[in-house]
Amino acid sequence: AAATPPKPLSRLEMLKQRKAERLKKQAAQQQQQQHSVESPSQGSASQQQEPHISSKLSPWMQARQPETAVAHRHAYRATGEALHTALNLTTASAVPGQKAAPTSRLLLFTNGCPNWGDGSVVDRPTTTTT
Repeated sequence: AAATPPKPLSRLEMLKQRKAERLKKQAAQQQQQQHSVESPSQGSASQQQEPHISSKLSPWMQARQPETAVAHRHAYRATGEALHTALNLTTASAVPGQKAAPTSRLLLFTNGCPNWGDGSVVDRPTTTTT
């Protein structure tokens, strides 16, 4: 009897399969890392010199890690915070010895959330009574 070729997987099934493989790989790496942390004197030299797992992640994923999130604070800036910083820069950029300009122009391009962070640009909710 001739074997029929396997039916191609749907996109969703393929993504599920890749996710399962990725999760298995991450679990194995975490288990290996925990084992090397628990018994560092028993580990081989090559195991001890292996870089930290977060250094293997992409910069996008590293920014989401709790231990590196502080270092990548700029990735989480909001529109309000960016606007506040830009206004501070325009007021502080006066040239010494010259008269300050009466107006400043500020162009702000951002894809950040407008109501997150210091200097929120969204009005606070007000209560209305009828």
